[in-house]
Amino acid sequence: MGHAAVLLELAARRSVTGRAEQDSDGDADVEVLVDGISKSLKVLKRLAAHARDHKQMWEAEFDFCEELEAKYKARETEL
Repeated sequence: MGHAAVLLELAARRSVTGRAEQDSDGDADVEVLVDGISKSLKVLKRLAAHARDHKQMWEAEFDFCEELEAKYKARETEL
């Protein structure tokens, strides 16, 4: 899932759940708060996985470019 899709999902959830419902005493509904925190943790885990995958991709691309540069320099010195 892309970064934009995660942000859209967060926005959609926020508009559906809104703020925590309050009971007659004015206290926040604990179940609603726990559900919101649980959903937030799931989204954070997805974002962390996305960042980890993105980092691995950039590292692989960087290594590939360094290898190409080394081959180019070696070939240039042969000529």
